[in-house]
This record gives sequence, structure tokens and C-alpha cells, in this order.
Amino acid sequence: MTKKNSHTKLSEKIYAQGRVVIVLGVCAALAVLITYVLYNYTQVLLKERLQERLIAIVSTAAQEIEPNDILYVQSTEQLYSPQMENLVNTLSGIREANPDITYAYIMRRTDDINTF
Repeated sequence: MTKKNSHTKLSEKIYAQGRVVIVLGVCAALAVLITYVLYNYTQVLLKERLQERLIAIVSTAAQEIEPNDILYVQSTEQLYSPQMENLVNTLSGIREANPDITYAYIMRRTDDINTF
């Protein structure tokens, strides 16, 4: 074998190995990109489903709450009134019906736009 032929074969091996490294690099980059896209899509989908579930729970709960009870309870003097007891029982029922719900609140508007 001549020196030129061995040098040519060595160059071809290096070229072939370089191509393999490039193909593997492109495949790795593609895998990272696909993983990122699927992760973001899954996050958006989970958020949308959670929002839909919360809206369904809140819509159902809102029908169970008596507006007059909320209007009656305006200060700490009414904390032990039957209206407040009704509100607390309703919120407890909502929490019992939905085990994933840790806290249930009723908020109302106040004159201060930064306070509910």
C-alpha cells in the first residue's frame, strides 16, 4: 500500500466519523427541541383543564351561596350569626365535595379597589 492510499483511507475514516458526529448532534438537538415543545404544550393543556375545572366548581358553588347571607355579614359582630353559620357550612360542603380544594373563600367588593 502506498503512502498516498493510506492517507486517503485515513481521510475517508475521519470524514465518515465527522458525518456520524454531525448526524448524532442534529438528532440530539431535534430531540431537545421536540421535548421542549411537548413540555410547553402539556403545561398549557394542564393549565387550561385546571381553569375549566375550577370554573365548573365555582359556578356550582355560587348557586349554593345565599346572597342575603353575604349581605348580612358585614362586621365581626355578625361572625356568630345564623347567616355566617350557613356560609361556613356551605363552604365546608364545597370543600368536602372537592377533596383537592384546600381553601374556599367568599370575596366581595369594597370601596377600596385594592381590597376585597
